[in-house]
Amino acid sequence: MAGGSVPSTARLEFAKRLQELYEAADRPDLTAVAKRSGVTDRKGKPSNKPISAWMSPSGHHPGSWRTFRPVLRDLIRLAAEERAFTARNAALGDEDQWKRWYQNAVSSGRARPAPAGFDAACKTYFAQLRRRHAQLAVVASPHSPVRPDPLRLTDVFVAPAVRPETPAQGGGLGAPPARRADASASDGWPLDDGRTRPAFQVLAQEDARRIVLLGDPGHGKSTLARYLALTLADAMDKDHEVDADLAPLAGALPLLVELGAYADPKWRTGTLLDLVDRLHHTQGPGLPKDVLDAYLRTGGRAVLIFDGLDEVFDPRLREEVTGEIAGLAERYPSARLVVTSRIVDYQHAVLEREGFRIHVLRDFDRARIDAFVTRWYRLAFPEQPAEAARLRERLLAAIDDTPAAAELAGNPLMLTMLALRGEHRDLPRDRRAVLEQTVSTFIAQWDPGRFARDKRVAEDAGRLRAGERMELLRRVAHRMQTGAGGTAGNLLTDAELTAELDGYLRDKLPPDRSPALTRAMLEEFRVRNGILSHFGGAMYGFLHRALLEYLDAADLHHRLTVERSLTEDALVHQEYGEHWNDPSRHESLVLTAGMVEPRVAGRIVDHLLAADPLWFVRLSGASSREIPHHIVLAARCLGEVRDPGALPAQCSAVVSAVIALIEHVVAERAQAGSPVMLAVEQTLPPVFARLGARCPAVHRLYYDWYLARGQFLSVMREGENFAWFEVPPAAQVGAALLGDHPGFYENLYSQAAFGPTPATRLEALRALVQERPDDPRLAELLRECAEADPDGDMREGWVRLFALARRTDPSAARSLRHWLGDDDTYLRRGALGALVNGWGDEPETYAAICRYAADDPDPEVRLTAVRCLASGWPGDPDAGAAVRERAARDRDPNLRADLFPVLVQGWPDDPRTAELLEDVAAGQAEERWLRNAAKQALDRMRPGPVRPDAALASYPAPAEDPRITALGPLVVDRRADARTPLLLRERAEGHPDAEVRVAAVRVLATGWRDDPRTLPWLCGLAASQASESVRQAALWALGSQWPGDREAGVVLRRIADGKGESRTREMAVLAVTAGWRDDPDIRLLLRRLAVGLDATYVRTTAVRMLGASLRDDPATEELLRERAERDPDSYVRTAAVRALVLGFRTSRTGDLLRRLAVDDPDEFLRAGVIHLLAAGWREDPATGELLRRIVADGTEATSRRAAVEALAGGWRHDPATEVLLRERAADDSDWRLRRAAVQALADRWPHDPEMHALAERLADDM
Repeated sequence: MAGGSVPSTARLEFAKRLQELYEAADRPDLTAVAKRSGVTDRKGKPSNKPISAWMSPSGHHPGSWRTFRPVLRDLIRLAAEERAFTARNAALGDEDQWKRWYQNAVSSGRARPAPAGFDAACKTYFAQLRRRHAQLAVVASPHSPVRPDPLRLTDVFVAPAVRPETPAQGGGLGAPPARRADASASDGWPLDDGRTRPAFQVLAQEDARRIVLLGDPGHGKSTLARYLALTLADAMDKDHEVDADLAPLAGALPLLVELGAYADPKWRTGTLLDLVDRLHHTQGPGLPKDVLDAYLRTGGRAVLIFDGLDEVFDPRLREEVTGEIAGLAERYPSARLVVTSRIVDYQHAVLEREGFRIHVLRDFDRARIDAFVTRWYRLAFPEQPAEAARLRERLLAAIDDTPAAAELAGNPLMLTMLALRGEHRDLPRDRRAVLEQTVSTFIAQWDPGRFARDKRVAEDAGRLRAGERMELLRRVAHRMQTGAGGTAGNLLTDAELTAELDGYLRDKLPPDRSPALTRAMLEEFRVRNGILSHFGGAMYGFLHRALLEYLDAADLHHRLTVERSLTEDALVHQEYGEHWNDPSRHESLVLTAGMVEPRVAGRIVDHLLAADPLWFVRLSGASSREIPHHIVLAARCLGEVRDPGALPAQCSAVVSAVIALIEHVVAERAQAGSPVMLAVEQTLPPVFARLGARCPAVHRLYYDWYLARGQFLSVMREGENFAWFEVPPAAQVGAALLGDHPGFYENLYSQAAFGPTPATRLEALRALVQERPDDPRLAELLRECAEADPDGDMREGWVRLFALARRTDPSAARSLRHWLGDDDTYLRRGALGALVNGWGDEPETYAAICRYAADDPDPEVRLTAVRCLASGWPGDPDAGAAVRERAARDRDPNLRADLFPVLVQGWPDDPRTAELLEDVAAGQAEERWLRNAAKQALDRMRPGPVRPDAALASYPAPAEDPRITALGPLVVDRRADARTPLLLRERAEGHPDAEVRVAAVRVLATGWRDDPRTLPWLCGLAASQASESVRQAALWALGSQWPGDREAGVVLRRIADGKGESRTREMAVLAVTAGWRDDPDIRLLLRRLAVGLDATYVRTTAVRMLGASLRDDPATEELLRERAERDPDSYVRTAAVRALVLGFRTSRTGDLLRRLAVDDPDEFLRAGVIHLLAAGWREDPATGELLRRIVADGTEATSRRAAVEALAGGWRHDPATEVLLRERAADDSDWRLRRAAVQALADRWPHDPEMHALAERLADDM
């Protein structure tokens, strides 16, 4: 070590070695190397100048390892092809050696001459730093002996990710993040919102010299601070290499200051530098003040790490310390400053005013969990690699398969506990057992005696048995969940926690001794992270929210079964009855349902399902914003029972309730991505997977409904001049529930290929990807969809879905690279997005995306590539430079405008973002609309004042729904009254409001299903002269609540077999098919209705039901073929055609479709048949011949356009197709056909500027 610098020859060494590699590669064209590697000039063009500068002794080194690595790998590949590597120059082909040369070059030549005594003081300081922090501070597992060789922190550490944080109003960031109210236990790994970055990238970037790192207990703030100090100490003292992300900091002096020591009164007489000086003179990790000051004043490079600002408890002293840190930043501009703190009570104003940027530590994602577990077991069992690998696989499998373990594993300390536990026993696969074991592990290492100043206190602590500690924790959890903030806060003040601890200990110890043990416990919670931890300020809470929720549930169970202070009725009616609509209590209630006897759990589920009988009214018009918590919670509670199959009635009731919910979100047109849709799509499938595996009886209930109804549900949305369809996640729910049901999966494959809308096909494919990602048949189907779908946006989506399903398949990346080189712009866009999501860590990905961002001829592909840079490498300086380059100089002004908000979101703190936008906004050479776009982006960077809540309160509250007014008092307040069913029947029959009458029918059918008077009354109502909406409600209630019942079936058949066109008859046909599919009389009824000529829509429904539900009957195919060719109505013929392709994909069906494509009298049916032929019978030569004949010789425009689109997809690689389309593009006799041909050529064949321009002109003429 010489003044803290790496020898200045390192830069010369790097240039020399790179020149030698260039020679070994036979001096390739550097411009070609730059193009392959994504190296560009300031205008975004491939350039050899940066590479030449790297090879020059007087040039500069690469700005980042990510930029240099693709060039390095390209040169190594070329040299290997030349067979240029020998024993003498083998190091030139070693990437690890290159990383060392690069790191030395980056850190060379930066240090000033060190002051006298600096080297000696540093050696002493580094030795003390290693002595104190080199070993990982890990609690011992109660099932393992003390480790003979403690793990080294630098060996096991995994760097976390961080996210820039916008401070909350009021001067602080508030309470720690709690579980989202709408989150479920099945939530996956933390989502990257585009701003998450590796922590060391943030710390090392050039413009991030003042950083605050915030995190909750257990997230590794102090561990990160210590690792950073140790790593930089080794780089400075021993010339050790550092992580590539930290390479810019190599050679800098790391000074770790633990602020908790400064809070001690004995240190409080001086400044922070005085503290460092005193530590040096008392054998601690410190430096002489005069030496440190001289080094920093002369511009010495340093990283000053102030760990634990939250440990300075006195608010006034903390404010003084914060001000002093800010002063050090001004006094020593060459130093980087890093401050760590817990989130609670962090006051950002002072440091933010001095230019400090706030970042929050994120939970570990799956990759970091894998890295930590791998290192842990490799180091724990160094002599047993096979055992280390086995334990690693076992723990990771448990984390992947158990949502509770996955939730805990995101917290680094909790992951450490799981790894310790996994050394000696398998991790349980159910959530309750995982949490129980974790709590037991924490209890076993909870030792307040070590913080006692009195021997008697230590002895008292040792007498507390594990069961008593558990009881104490349950008591604290109960206090939290009944406090003013409920479990949403997860916190108690020190006074509240003291009261709880002392209140319990007074019953166990003499009154004069309990306060001392209470103080010792609080001290332990403050000093070290355990099951209860100090969150900052005067606040304490459980280390992880899941621990609080488990202990809350354990307290309920203990009071029910041991203390007997809670009755079964009180549990059901008070705990569940009063809190089912409070999401902050859901996790505790779900866990409790898994702890109690199945009989009690059944009562809980029954009560929950009946808790909100008017839920469908409350969600009316607001279904996108609200969740029917009683249904979702009932399903989750049932899924938590050890054997849900022991509760078949509840399983059926829950499945019926979810079916009603899916129907409801369609009827109310709930938006995709809304809370209620996400609850159905994300929360319910994992629960249904457990129900389906344990209670096969519910398979038939859902499958029959799906065949008759679920697969056909959709919502049409309308734009200004276009429309599209959305479908509910019925297929995804069914895929989870039905397991390997062969009929269901065949239906999904058929829907994926032939579904009537893109949304239908997408939903089927999502369900298949969810349950069968490794199925080769699925991979092939996704490839076909990506290649042949006539909709470009869908082709892009299929590529991304293919990559999602096949992420673990090595051949998937080859497929993506193939599509990346395709002429089809949509395939290129899909491949770019898929690569950044699944293969973003590979250097070739970054280089490829940079290349396409700069060079692709299509502006939409360039835009996609730039957006991929922003989402895949948010905040990264190199990526930011590439995005700025496109935003400043791209030849397409629309693309530039689209990138302004991308820059604002991804690089808001980079001053160059504002500079670029200001230049565009003020540039007179720019078009006005582009200047305005830049101004709008600038406005988003400088938000105005927040509107007061009073402005929002000016809107009048919505009036109460008349259905709630009329029915609420009955079904809520008087539910147990024997007269309530009678009053509801009166409302259903005589209320003047039709919506109230319908709601009364629904409430009676579900809430009073077991009343013997309900079924006969509904049968009579369905057959009465009541309004059609009331009769339909009665019919659907009969079909959904009494499937298979003889009395209900007779009524439904009679109404379905009536006369005339009516929606009521259609409803009866649907209901009777869903509930009585195997009844021979129903089969005869459907066949009779399918050929009856009195009602077109009834006939259409019967044809659809035959095709969906009776595919196993040979007579069905013949009837469908007859209807497809001979029915006088096109709606019926269309339904028959779709039923045939979904259920009878045979050569005979292909022959029929080819006839219909030419002979059917309806032009839209002919066009639809053409697309079906292309999707299912592409391999038959007769199909391609027919389509070419239609395009060349046909006279009807709609069919010809459909044939053009089909040929452009499935026959794109046939040279005859391009010739034919170019002929149509030159023919202006039919402008619609010409536009279709031109658009197909522009999208899917090599870039032709004239064709693209023509496509845009024709589109503008619409």
